[in-house]
Parts: sequence; structure tokens; C-alpha cells
Amino acid sequence: MNNLDLMSRWFQDNLDHVFFFYGLAFVLLGIVILTQPRKESTLSLSGIIWILAAFALIHGLNEWFDMFVLMHPDTGIFKTLSWICQVSSFACLFEFGRRFLSICGNTLLHGFSRYIKWWLMPLGLVVIGVVSFVSADGLKAGGVAARYLFAFPGSVFTAAGFYYYRSDISIIKHKAVVNKYFLLAMLSFSAYAFFGGLVVPKNTMFSFSPITHESFLAFVHVPVQVFRAAMAVMSAISIAGLLRIFYWEQQHELKKRNDELLLSKELLVHNAISQDIINQILRVSLLPVSPVSIEEQLDKILNLILSDTWISFQAKGCIFLCEEGYDRLILKSHHNFDEEHIRVCSSIEFGKCLCGMAASKKDVVYVPTSDSVYHTISYPGMQPHGHYCVPIITNDRLLGLINVYVNYGHVRKDEEELFLKNIAATVAGILIRKEADDKIRYNNLIQQVINTILELSLKPISLSEHLHLSLEIISTVPWLSIKETGCIFVAENSSEILVMRAYRGVSPKLLETCGRLPFGKCLCGRAAVTGNTIFKSNLDEHHDVRFDGMKNHGHYCVPIKSTDRVLGVINLYVKEGHVRNALEDDFLSYVANTLAGIILRKEGEDKERALFNELEIHRNNLEELIQIRTSEIETARNETKLAFEHLKIIVDTISAPVLVVGMDYRILLMNKAVKEFYFGGINDSTDGLTCFELFHRNSEKCNNDYFEDCTIEQMCKSQNPFCVVHKHYRHDGQLRILEIHATPLKNINNECEAVVMVNQDITESKMRESQLEVMASYDALTSILNRAAFVSSLSSIIYRANENNQKAAVMYMDLDYFKEINDTFGHDAGDLVLQRVAMRLTRSIRDKDVVARLGGDEFGIVLVEAADTAFVETVCKRVVEAARRPIVTDKGTFNIGISIGISIFPADGDKEELLIKRSDIAMYQSKRNGKNGYTFYSKALEDLQ
Repeated sequence: MNNLDLMSRWFQDNLDHVFFFYGLAFVLLGIVILTQPRKESTLSLSGIIWILAAFALIHGLNEWFDMFVLMHPDTGIFKTLSWICQVSSFACLFEFGRRFLSICGNTLLHGFSRYIKWWLMPLGLVVIGVVSFVSADGLKAGGVAARYLFAFPGSVFTAAGFYYYRSDISIIKHKAVVNKYFLLAMLSFSAYAFFGGLVVPKNTMFSFSPITHESFLAFVHVPVQVFRAAMAVMSAISIAGLLRIFYWEQQHELKKRNDELLLSKELLVHNAISQDIINQILRVSLLPVSPVSIEEQLDKILNLILSDTWISFQAKGCIFLCEEGYDRLILKSHHNFDEEHIRVCSSIEFGKCLCGMAASKKDVVYVPTSDSVYHTISYPGMQPHGHYCVPIITNDRLLGLINVYVNYGHVRKDEEELFLKNIAATVAGILIRKEADDKIRYNNLIQQVINTILELSLKPISLSEHLHLSLEIISTVPWLSIKETGCIFVAENSSEILVMRAYRGVSPKLLETCGRLPFGKCLCGRAAVTGNTIFKSNLDEHHDVRFDGMKNHGHYCVPIKSTDRVLGVINLYVKEGHVRNALEDDFLSYVANTLAGIILRKEGEDKERALFNELEIHRNNLEELIQIRTSEIETARNETKLAFEHLKIIVDTISAPVLVVGMDYRILLMNKAVKEFYFGGINDSTDGLTCFELFHRNSEKCNNDYFEDCTIEQMCKSQNPFCVVHKHYRHDGQLRILEIHATPLKNINNECEAVVMVNQDITESKMRESQLEVMASYDALTSILNRAAFVSSLSSIIYRANENNQKAAVMYMDLDYFKEINDTFGHDAGDLVLQRVAMRLTRSIRDKDVVARLGGDEFGIVLVEAADTAFVETVCKRVVEAARRPIVTDKGTFNIGISIGISIFPADGDKEELLIKRSDIAMYQSKRNGKNGYTFYSKALEDLQ
């Protein structure tokens, strides 16, 4: 017996060992594949390689069952199990190879894979089952069929897949070692296609088989199982090596995510800076308009915008406001503009240059260079630059425009444009608030002027004196754009002649010319004829009265009317070129209506006095004459009553609630606005009604322990006009905040007989102020304090703790695993988690402690009067436990943790920023310690960092 025969005999005697190592190699291959982390892999191979693992594990079991068959040849169950595992494993190999070809980028293989349908594998299983059933050899014939139908083509497909897949994946091209493992896998499966797919046991069903175990052994003198085991070992080694691609892919993804985190952190810092600027602008808006003007507020806002260093702005820009009634922008604030620049840009028509384009389009206009054909305004010494022109809009109404300069050739950035749009929206809110405040002040001023004129009417002075004092009051109103020149005409009853009864700043020449003016002559005469206000901005052909030395000027000529009767004309001078203003028009109309009532009343009083004097002189005349005079007196009284009724009608035209209350608390007069406010307009009677019944729905006089100070009692004490703020019930039961302007009505003995009250509803203004204060201090998402308010509260707590020799603890917290929730489920789910965490943190501390959201997923807590570290640890454990509880939302159930860093005042610092910084250092140590815990600050942590 030669050496080959001895070797052949040895392998046949130890074939059970061959089967054991053969199976072990495949089982280890399956375990290596399944334990390789590839959950988040983007490689297409990661989605199908589990099929190859199934083949390896099941085929390993098949070889072990074959080993048991050798050891226990009479036990049929091992043969059956071996056959089942063999057919199943080869089916898995075939399916893996079929899918592997479909994911390769090779055009030929991809086209070929379309013909290898999914149903070929189940069809092959049916064929193998039929062969096993009809064959005399049974299981052996089925095993041979499985090798021909599944093992051979599956191995060939897999080998081709490994060869071509390596050229498709960029990560494989750059890793020479893995490339070699792909080639080794290709060679091992190619060899397995021959040894495992074509070399089959001898059987009667497939007697035509060219290569059998017996013929192979006779030729090679080594059992084919030895070669199969060798191929299994080669496959295990090659697959284990090529699985490194998943490790390198993970490294690549980790680097990519780290870069994204750095970018996200930078954006968070930028957003925090932008939010801080907006908060500062909101604080600027809370400044009262007086003594700080709107121009000064806009200057502060512009400086804040240009102070943002992370945005590529030049330190140059301006803010325009729209001119009312004109399509024109007026320059209100500028920074780093020279005189020539201010001159050419002081007023810009809509559509002109870039700012005018942005105004007409009501959209952002950006150009990177000043060479643009749309940049139509230039001036000597203009440097190259670019522009952001951002309109200030609210409810599609253009209020103004922000113009910011950028470097020449600057690239437009979304974050810059979004920042400027947010600033523009904030400025729009400030401008709207200013308009509302101006309207309130305007209404108050109207009421004050009307009240003063009405008060004058109660004094025992002549009509001329009254008109003269009224003219002085009108001429000194600060916001009226009039010159201190004007006059008041009164129409004579007997003829259509205007007589100048009061004047101010009128030259002797004009007094001589216009002392008596016929209806229809010049502007005042035409106003008397038409009964309408006449306005002229300069001297024109309609100005009939002229003389040498008359300077150019304009006019308001306002008729004083009672129904259709013209009682006189108010004539006020304005500067040349003045633009007619609706507010001035309305104000002068109110004054004219008030003077109409006063003139009628004075006429009645004059008639009454004249008749009484005449009656006194002729009291001894005939009774017939007395009756005539008495009748005339009655007529005069009726006219006086009519004048009073007219005055009531005029008061009814005032939009604000106006009422007169006697010193016995009973209401003597109220206008239509009072009825609308307190009764909804359905009560027309004031008989017997008291002010406390009207204001507070109370049947008894106000008790100062519960209600505000009584206006009537205050007036009894002061005897002078004053203003108070009260809360009254409206007709619908709503409690409103009113600003009450109270003016005494005195008799000839200078005794207060009644009080005139003008009520102004300031509820919305108060609510807007409260909303702006909340926006500046609270986080919009979680409704807890923001970072700025947290730092401010910490500063106050440090001050009190220092005064009282107490301790305080600062807890800096960061959520664990929050980013995975944001990335996987979206920002909506992340927002819900942040809101729930904020609620749990609030419930975990005392009412006197402070909790805030510092930004992103970071929170802060200040523990007031933190006596010792044991108390702080108790709170930390409570917070950690609260955060660990699952958060159940409609987006899903989330599990997070929280890492906490603690610094103690005064041991770890006596400044708020230092305490926050050191608690932040301690928090990162908690992260390094495994997260979901807390760490106290120590000097060693800072040295370590």
C-alpha cells in the first residue's frame, strides 16, 4: 500500500473529524456575520448578508448531523435532519446569490439577475421534494438535486457578486486589504461551486453524474469533504475580513455626524446671538416714546443690528419710514452716512433705486454689488458695496424699510436674510405700538382742549374774550403744524358779514383789511358760503386779500356751523408748502363744533341779559309791553335750551366716553359713547343713576377698602383737574382698564358743582406691554424662563444670599439621547420632549427656586437657600429620576436621561457667569462618567479639562 492509499485510508477513518471542523467553520462564519454591527449601514450588502449567515449556520448543522450519521448509522432521524438542513442551506445560498447579483452595479450582471425570478427557489424546493419522493434512493437523490439546483448556481452567483461588488463601493476601492478579502471570497465560493455543487454522492436517480464522491476519491485519494471543509475555512476567513467595511463605514458616519454636530453648535450660537439682539430690541421698544423719540429708538435698533459680528454686514445702514399719504420713504435713522449720502437718500420714491424697489414689491431686495443696473442713486466718493433692503411690513401694510450694507461681492445667506426679516417684524410691532400710543395721546389732547374751552364757557367773560382765549389754546397745541398767527370770525346776524372777534399775530394792515369780511370774499368768505373747510398750502389766485410785504403762507379756514347756519370761521396760518393732515382737519372740526355751541349759548345769554335789562328799565310800562317782553324772554330761554341740546349733540360726537357727575354722585349728562360702553347702547335714561351703579354695578357708595379712590371725593379735596386709572365693568361683563381725566365744573363762587369725566380705554395698551415683557423673559416653547432671565434671577439670588450669608446652588443640565429623538422622529417630537422635561423640572423644585431653558436641550436650576450638599443631592436625584421616566406622546414613547453639573455659591464663585461656567464643566464630567447622573464642581475638573 503506497502513501496515497494510506492518506486516503486515514481520511476515511477520521471523516467524522472532517465533518466536525467543516461544520464548525460554517457555524463560526454565520456567527461572525450576525454579530457584526450594521444596523445603520447604508451599504446594500448589509440588507441581504443575513441570508448568507443563515446558509452558514444551517449548513454547519447539516455537516454535524452527517457526523452523527457516521457515528450512529442506524439512527434514521439524523439522516432526515441532515437532509432538511442541507436542502434549506443550499436554498439560502441560492437566494443570497440571486439578490447579490441584483445589487451589483455591473450592467451585464444586473440585466442577468432580472431573469432569475424569486419563484425559482420555491420551484426548486418542489422539484427536490418530488425527486426525493419518487427516487428509490430517497434522501440521497434529493440531496444531489439540491446540489445541482441550488448549491452550484448559488455559489457561482455569490462568487460573481463578491467580485463585482468590490468595484462598486468606494470604501472598498480605498482599502486594499478588504479588496483582497473580496477576491478570496470569490475564489472560495468559486471552488465551493465545484466541490459542493458538482461532486455528488453516487445514486440511481442521477446515474449520469460525471463526478461522484467515489470517482473523486479514486482520482485524488482525498475525500471531497476535506476540500469542502477547506473551502468553508477560506470562506469564513474571507467573509470575516471583508466585514471590516461596515466598521470603516461606521467610522465615516461618526466623523460625518461629528461635523454635523459642530455645524449645529455653531448655528445654535448664531441663533442665540440673534435672539439676544431681538430681545434687546424688544427692551428698546418698552422705553416710553417720551422723552425717547421714535428716531432715537430706531437709532438704538440700527446699532444693535450692525453690532452682530457673525453676519457679514458693514458697519453701515439706515432705516426708512413711509410718509403717510405718499408713496415715499423718509430717512429716519442712519449710521456712517456722510452729508452727501444723507442728502441723496433723505427721501426716496417707491420704485426708485433698491430701497424703492423693495418698498414697491414688499419683498427683500438683495444685490451683491453697487454696479447693479437697479442701483440708480450714486454720489461722489461712493465705495463699492452690496445691499440687503428688507421691508417692514404688518398685515400687508408697508411701514418702512431696513437697509444694511454688505461687502462688495458678498454671497447671499439664508440665515442673514431670516435674521433681518425677524428684526423687521419686531420693528413693525414697535411702530404699530407707537401708532396706537399716538392715537391715544391725540384723543386725550382733543379731550383736554375741548374740556378747557368748555370750562372757559362757564366763566363770566364776554364772547370776544372767550374766543381770544380759545385761539391761544389752539395755537399752542404742540403737534399742530401751524404758525402762531390766526383769527376767529363771527357772522353778524343781520347781514352776511364776518367780523373778526379774536386774533393772534395779525398785522395792523391785515386787521384793517379783514376786520369785516363779506361772505364769499377770499378764503374765509368762501368757507362761510360753502360750509366746508378750505385748505391752501400757499398764496394762490383764490387768495383775494393781498398787500405789499405779505409773506407767502397757507391757510386752514374752518366754518363754525350749527345745522345749516354758519356762525363764524376759524382761520389759522400754516407754513408755505405745508401738507394737509387728517389729524389736524379732525381736531379743528371738533373745536369748531364746540365753539358753535358756545357761540349759540353766548348769543342766548346776551339776548337774555339784554331783555332782562330792558325789562328792568321799563318794568313800569304797560302790561301788554311786559307780556311782549316776557314772551321774548321765554324765546331766549328756549334758544338757550336749544344751545344746551346742541352742546349735548356735539359731546355725543366725541368717540371717548364723556359724562358729567354731580357732587351727590348722580349722573347729570353722558354721551353716546358712555351708553355704548356701559349699556351696549340700549339705555337712554340717566334718571337717578349714580356713578357707582354705572361703574361698578354696586348699589352702595364705593368703599375705599375694596374699590379705587372715589373720583368725586378726590375732586372735593383737590378742586383741580387730575387723571386716575380705574377698572370698570363693560356692558358685556368684561372688566376693562380706563384712564379717567377728571375736570371740575365750578360756579361763579368758584365752588365745584360737578365733575366732567373723560374715560379712555387703555386695556389693550396694558396687555401689549405685559406681552412684550413676557416675550423678553420667557422661553416661547417651554413657557419657563429663558437664559437672559435666568442670569438676571441668578444675579438677584446671589445678591440676597450674600446679604443674608446663605448658600445657593446652580445646576446646569443637558438631556441625554435627545439628539437621537430629534434625528429619528423629527423636531416636533423633540419639542414635545422639551416641554415635558420643563414640566417635570418645575415639579421637582420648590416655588422659590428658579428653572430655565438655557438653549437647545440645556436647562438650568438655581436652588435658593441651599443649606448643605445633602439637600442639593436630594434634588439632583429627584431630577434624574423624573427625567428617566418614559415620556409618552402621540409621536411615541421616548426614554432619555439627564446629566447634571453643580456649582455652589460662594464656594465655587461669586459671579453668575462663573457659577454657570463651572456647573457646565461639572456637567460634562457627568457625561464622561456614563451620563444620567450628577457631579459637583471641583478645581480638579477644571485642571483635567
